Amino acid sequence: MADPSACDSCGAMLPLPDAEGHVTCLSCGRRASVSTAGDAETGSPRIAIANTTATVDLKQARGCAKGGIVGALLLFFGIPILVVGILIAAGVFSGNLSNSNRSGSSGNLIVLEVLDAAPATDGKTAVLALVQETTGGSYRRFVSRIELDDRGAEEMWRSPSLGKDISNVRAVPLDHGVAVVSEDRLLLLDDRGKSAWETKLSDVVSGGCTACLAWVGSTLIVQTSDGGLQAYALRSPERRWSRTLASPASRFAVAGDHVVLIDDPADQDPFVEVVDPATGKSSGRSATPCTDRHGSSGARLSPIPDSDQVLLIVGYSQPCAAIYDAAKGTIGPEFVLPDDLYLDSTTKWRPVVVGNEVTLPARDSVALLDVTTGRTRTLPLPEGVNATPSQVVDGTLLATTAATRGTPVGGIAAWKVSSGELAWSTEFTDRVQLLDLDSTFGGTVFTDDARAALARDAHRPTVVTFRAGDDPAVSVAPVDLASG
Repeated sequence: MADPSACDSCGAMLPLPDAEGHVTCLSCGRRASVSTAGDAETGSPRIAIANTTATVDLKQARGCAKGGIVGALLLFFGIPILVVGILIAAGVFSGNLSNSNRSGSSGNLIVLEVLDAAPATDGKTAVLALVQETTGGSYRRFVSRIELDDRGAEEMWRSPSLGKDISNVRAVPLDHGVAVVSEDRLLLLDDRGKSAWETKLSDVVSGGCTACLAWVGSTLIVQTSDGGLQAYALRSPERRWSRTLASPASRFAVAGDHVVLIDDPADQDPFVEVVDPATGKSSGRSATPCTDRHGSSGARLSPIPDSDQVLLIVGYSQPCAAIYDAAKGTIGPEFVLPDDLYLDSTTKWRPVVVGNEVTLPARDSVALLDVTTGRTRTLPLPEGVNATPSQVVDGTLLATTAATRGTPVGGIAAWKVSSGELAWSTEFTDRVQLLDLDSTFGGTVFTDDARAALARDAHRPTVVTFRAGDDPAVSVAPVDLASG
């Protein structure tokens, strides 16, 4: 007879049930509910397991991957991790599997950063991750492409080593490969992860600029810390054009097929400009909006997804916002935002479109601006967290959250778009840190940290969770929009 006071998953002693009759194992995170019916033999309360993840012991590779790579990615993966409240069909697997991209025995692997997570073919989620492998006291870092679904995970390829001390990495998926910036190196990887070409940039890419690598048409554009814009052809390391912005703090954005930049030369008024991505030639320039109120103070721009428009915000105290249409070269009405709306100064911000509204980079709220009327509204936050809007799915706005006090535990919150009502929120258990896809790795990682990312998918948002350590694990699960 199984001991009802011990966890069925790891054997650890279970704590007492909470007020709702639920028990969560402090060791592995497995959740159980206490049945009111007594055991037929002992009369003790039974433990009924609820919302569990499936664990499958795989001793052999599951099959052949693309390009002859054998094995599912459970290179890192061994211990299942339960994220209470949002996992509805987690696929968690264990076992040491081989992969033809690896030679010799593998060391300890840890996912430092999720560079990109988006839908792939056949209902899978494709993840680009910065991974560190430690073997015999030495370590190296590389980019790995991982494909996951409800049945498991598979490493499609890994890049050549990027070195051991790099932390400033960007990656942009292409039609046939991936562009990677590592410090002051630009690499183009083919669809097998092999280096097609590599070139050295004029300077490093700023750690605070998450949008400093972009792909438009057949051109890669990189912005470096010295204010340089450099454009490269996809097929070779040939530099098509370069330009130095007057202010290193200036930024560019890709809107549709256009490159939009904002700059503030010392001898001119600040301006917004559209340039041809293939040649770098200007196709139109306009004065930066709101300059009568703020000059060019804190001018920021960010592309509005699936459009030729960018959202411009100028100033921090009573900031001003406007929409710039790159295809037409026109600036829409200027909207003065409420003075109690505290906007973040960071450039790590990506607007989410909610009907006629776009989200704003508010520090202590989820704020939306109606671009047709200038009206703003704020959505209620769960207590004790900050939120970063991620996507809208079936009338629900999803945001990643982080606790404002104590351990920065991650989670997800959801609002009904029509009413603005907070539908639900959930926190990850077991020290899971939610990785922001618009941020970069920049801190110490302990080997027992669990890290997760919310993949952007307009139809099927998915949480991908990685655990490092001696027995690393991965899980992938859709988000239940109805209940969280």
